[in-house]
Amino acid sequence: MTVEKPYSDIPNEGEQEPLLKKDKKSQKKDLKHSHKKLFAGVGVLAVILAVAGAGFWVWHEQPSFCDALCHYPMNTYVDNYSEGDGMARIHAEAGVTCLECHPASISQQVSEAFTWVTGDFKNELDMIEYDNATCLTCHISMEFQASKTDMLEKNPHADAHQVLQCTDCHRSHRDQNDYCAQCHDNGDMRMLTFPPEGHELIDEPKE
Repeated sequence: MTVEKPYSDIPNEGEQEPLLKKDKKSQKKDLKHSHKKLFAGVGVLAVILAVAGAGFWVWHEQPSFCDALCHYPMNTYVDNYSEGDGMARIHAEAGVTCLECHPASISQQVSEAFTWVTGDFKNELDMIEYDNATCLTCHISMEFQASKTDMLEKNPHADAHQVLQCTDCHRSHRDQNDYCAQCHDNGDMRMLTFPPEGHELIDEPKE
């Protein structure tokens, strides 16, 4: 009489060893695959963050960024940067961004962020006075500027006027200042392709 062995899913000792080796190989393969997926995910995330960071960096130099963060106090300045009759729009058309004239340190930006969060800002911002060196980072030199206006009867950039600062006459976000009229009876200036309100063009060529 033959006695059948009871059915069992448990392999005997001889069969267990190759199965264990197979399981270890499978685990290593799965682990390696998981690592690849993890590295790929980290890489994709890094690319997304880099693109987002680059986009944010470009945006933070635009007037829309200043307007978005500071709300009402910046509205006037943003509007005349894009649509006004002053020097700000002339700079905008030349591709000059806000931060090229208004560089801000990290500490200053943190301070401004705190001011925005607390709402403790002024409705009209104080005017910043720049020295000529700031303007000449783009406008080359006073001699170069004098050569550009040499056809005028009174050259506003001539040597005799070197004591003046650019901002004595030129205002970016406010009406231009007819500083010349303090000494000259024809002091109205031609600083734009059209005159600001209250100013006339000087069309008389120098003989």
